[in-house]
Amino acid sequence: MDSDRGGEAGLAMAVENPLGPPVRSLASAGAGERVTVLRILFDSLRWHCAERGVAEGSQVRWQSQSAGVLEVEASSGRVVACESRFARFIQVTAEGGPGPVPANVAGGRGKES
Repeated sequence: MDSDRGGEAGLAMAVENPLGPPVRSLASAGAGERVTVLRILFDSLRWHCAERGVAEGSQVRWQSQSAGVLEVEASSGRVVACESRFARFIQVTAEGGPGPVPANVAGGRGKES
């Protein structure tokens, strides 16, 4: 991280990922960008996204954002609306990046063995 930022971490900053490309929020994606969903941080949001065809491991294309709602196109072709405040809790990486974070990797979900 840059020391120029005064130690203040922004919501849309990328996180170093020792397993591959940087991990960042869906809210930080740009128009037309294709990303892979790595992790959806809350069960209720994960369920909400799954109902609309977006799950961990899905590839989506960011389409547009207006009035606090962003639209992404799922791999099925379905356009899904997501409030920007919820998109912050969906971790993504550049298209073709690693799949979902395994439970046994630090920071991953699941029970420890």
